[in-house]
Amino acid sequence: MSIRRKFITIVLAVSIIPISISGVVIYHHCRGSLMKSLENQLEATAAVQESRINVLFDRFSDDVKMIANRPNLKQQFELYARNMDNQSRDNLARLLNDIMNTVPIFHEISLVGITGNVIYSTNASKIATRLDNEHFLAKGMNRCGIVDTIKDKNDNTPDIWFSCPLIFAGTTIGYVNAILDGKYLINITDDYTGLGKTGETVLAKRDETGGALFIVPLRHDKNAAFVHKISKDNVTVLIIQALLKRQRIFSSYVDYRGKDVIGTTRYIAQADWGIVVKIDKSEFMEPLVVLRNFLIISYLLLIGFIVLTLAYLVGHITGPLTHLTKIARQISEGDISKRIEIRPDGEIGILSMTFNHMLNTIKVIHTTLEDKFTELNAIIDTLPGIFFIFDNSGKVFKWNENLVEVTGYSPDEIRMMSVADFFIDGDKNLANNTFQAAVENGKADQELSLLTKDNNKITYYFIVSLIRHDEEVDIVSIGVDITERVLMENELVEYRKHLKRLVGQKTLEIVEMNKQLQQEIEKRLANENKLQDKEDFLRLVTDSLPALVAYIDSETRYLFANKLYEDWFGYSRTEIIGKRRQEILGNDYHEATIDNMLTALSGHKVQFDNSIELKDGTLKIISVKYIPHFDEKDGTVSGVFVMAHDITELKHIELALRESEDRFRRIFEDSPLGIAVTDNNGYFIKVNNTLCQMMGYTEDEFKKLKYHELTHEEHLNKHMELVRQVTDAIIPSYKMEKHYVRKNGDIIWVNVIANFVRDERGGVAYGIAMVENISHRKEMERELSVYTEQLETVVQERTKDLMDSLDKLRTNTNAIIEAMCASVEVRDPYTAGHQQRVSKLSRAIAEEMGLSEEQKEGVIVSSSIHDLGKIYVPSEILSRPGRLKPAEFNLIKEHSQIGYDILKGIDFAQPIAQIVLQHHERMDGSGYPQGLKGTDILLEARIICVADVIEAMANHRPYRPALGIDMAIGEITKNSGIMYDSYVVAACVSVFQKGFSFK
Repeated sequence: MSIRRKFITIVLAVSIIPISISGVVIYHHCRGSLMKSLENQLEATAAVQESRINVLFDRFSDDVKMIANRPNLKQQFELYARNMDNQSRDNLARLLNDIMNTVPIFHEISLVGITGNVIYSTNASKIATRLDNEHFLAKGMNRCGIVDTIKDKNDNTPDIWFSCPLIFAGTTIGYVNAILDGKYLINITDDYTGLGKTGETVLAKRDETGGALFIVPLRHDKNAAFVHKISKDNVTVLIIQALLKRQRIFSSYVDYRGKDVIGTTRYIAQADWGIVVKIDKSEFMEPLVVLRNFLIISYLLLIGFIVLTLAYLVGHITGPLTHLTKIARQISEGDISKRIEIRPDGEIGILSMTFNHMLNTIKVIHTTLEDKFTELNAIIDTLPGIFFIFDNSGKVFKWNENLVEVTGYSPDEIRMMSVADFFIDGDKNLANNTFQAAVENGKADQELSLLTKDNNKITYYFIVSLIRHDEEVDIVSIGVDITERVLMENELVEYRKHLKRLVGQKTLEIVEMNKQLQQEIEKRLANENKLQDKEDFLRLVTDSLPALVAYIDSETRYLFANKLYEDWFGYSRTEIIGKRRQEILGNDYHEATIDNMLTALSGHKVQFDNSIELKDGTLKIISVKYIPHFDEKDGTVSGVFVMAHDITELKHIELALRESEDRFRRIFEDSPLGIAVTDNNGYFIKVNNTLCQMMGYTEDEFKKLKYHELTHEEHLNKHMELVRQVTDAIIPSYKMEKHYVRKNGDIIWVNVIANFVRDERGGVAYGIAMVENISHRKEMERELSVYTEQLETVVQERTKDLMDSLDKLRTNTNAIIEAMCASVEVRDPYTAGHQQRVSKLSRAIAEEMGLSEEQKEGVIVSSSIHDLGKIYVPSEILSRPGRLKPAEFNLIKEHSQIGYDILKGIDFAQPIAQIVLQHHERMDGSGYPQGLKGTDILLEARIICVADVIEAMANHRPYRPALGIDMAIGEITKNSGIMYDSYVVAACVSVFQKGFSFK
């Protein structure tokens, strides 16, 4: 780099790079701030929408529950179920119609039997029909709630279907179904407050295939409800993520229109709905685009000021040095005729005199160096296969022409590439390991797959060696194409057969066409007086021929040309007729073939092959025949018939065949693998130099041997069996790793691949074998096997030690927890055994609910220590018989937080500390210490909450006597779905009905 450029680069780097970085930092900071603000807005909106929908469910579920809890409805329904008479049914219908009038929010109410048969409905069409359990049993549980969302029969708005069991004397006798107009739902989703111009709330349920079915009109598609669907496989669509129960912000997903959006998802478990609150990414980017444009304009103005200042400084500071550098660069580029004309004063003048003196010396050695480099380049370009040299950073700086030809990369592209870029992805690491082995050992070899510019894969055998100079190293690699070494001979035979058939076929076609054309010409000469009448017929015939046909008069002007002739040369019939041949065919072709035309005009037939460039630049090779036309009156030549056929493909095939034969010969002679050809008796016919060096025999000595004489006796039987199978065509080829015995008696490992070439009758004509010396690889495999066995032994020993330590840690942890629980019970004798009883009931509820083993273990452990925090509560407060003061009760309420603080540092498999913290939370948020609601409370904590209440009410306390199991169950049933989880309450009731006891 010149001094001027260095100066410019340093100034620009010092000034522009910090400015650029500052602009990027400002842009990304603003983008991050906007994104965070938008995420908070979307999260808040989603939370509000989810809360509004849950409130909607709870409100109308309570309305349906109120209907189902009416005593007169239960009694009348039970009476009808017992008597099944018309009077009971009419009374039930009258009662239901009265209820319908008092609860106008539902536009349809039905009474459903225990098996799903509709006993009565305000919709007459449903009476006596039968429903499946999904339409009268909320999500498979015997509770009140939503069972489905259906399309309103009058429009595309949704109807919400609620169901609640009718329980009489503790037994479910039927169900109340009620359908609510979905306008309440649409009022929620149509609220776009805070969502800008493109934001919206999307609501969908699962369709019959598991995909998403939108159930409300959308902001951008008012007809989407119960019409628009999204396949479950389109996981980049946000609504599918919502239905997969993923609740978080997504910034790289699309909406139902395929638009890029930023949104948050929610999943409503009780309805199996997905909610998406989102906004188009393009709207989010609008302020960022304005900021980006402002930064770019400011950046460009600042760069302009810097460039103007820099131009002034460059002219006054680096001028003399730039002049000296320019002359020096020209000299370094080979122009040693230059002289530096600077006054011999100062440092630059002395430097110029030194350069001029050095030039005289350079001229002396320049000629000698050019000769040496010319010889070196000639040697490299004549090397077989590909050749390249690269430095220890992987940059290729020397190669032969074969590398350019094989890979398709230009020299400029190769200079910009790393050596690893030449190989397929699967071989890049193997190539790097091979080159590293060459650096360490001085030499390495490996088969690798080369990837050409047009993505073709070619397998090469590479031999890599090292060149050291000073402390640097360069790596030399020679590669030989071996992809065709097995199939080459077979392909060559087939290729020759195909070429022979093709040449014969083309020859017959040409002869046949010549005969037809000759007949037409003779017919035309014999009937010249009738030429005008038959001109249309002649053109029809010539246009149908697969040959170029024309007639040229004695002045070389066109009188006729067929359609193919016109198409070839790109001229119409009117443009050809009357023109001379050089105007149509071009001067180059005219000059090259004028002698042939003159010979034809002298009365002789002429046939020749020549190349011609068409009007569009295409180069063709044609076979041309000139037939003279004699005048019947005076016998002079009046013109020449021209017939030509395209033989470009045929010529290319011949050329390819010759090149293929030459390539095969080079591969055989220069292959890094040993290659041998044997006759049908097993004697060697031809071997390459690699095999001679490998085995220690000369080629003449090989010709006196049979191929099985090289095989060691331990592998001879298997070798002979494989040869027999290949000879009998049982297997297509023979591949075997075995021992070979060299001439001096040494034994080496080889990999042999062999096949037989068969004659037309299927007999063995000769055999081809390729031999690779794999002794080094076999030794490495043996060493690797020993190392692997040692490593497996160490891993097993370490694993056993770790498992023993883990068991001891778990045992110690459980012992500590049990000791702490015992200390709590010692301080509170009135509640001794409370935690064990709560744990027993919690375990039974978890099993009734069908929880997983991991969840059940979490319930058991956390319930057995849920009051651990009472260890810090004074014992006189715990055992006081009277009512506690508010301050004392607040102190007891802190035991949940204290228990959490004790346990949070212990690494349990389940969230034990969080369960202990939440076991006094309530579904409506009235619990403590965090006031959590609904599903924000862990399921394990909800189970312990119910078990804790049952145990506390059923047993004696210092401040009151035991209230009994029945009153305890009445308490949790009354507040089911309000303070306690309705699923847990139902499971608890079922446990006691099945005979559970604390004893």
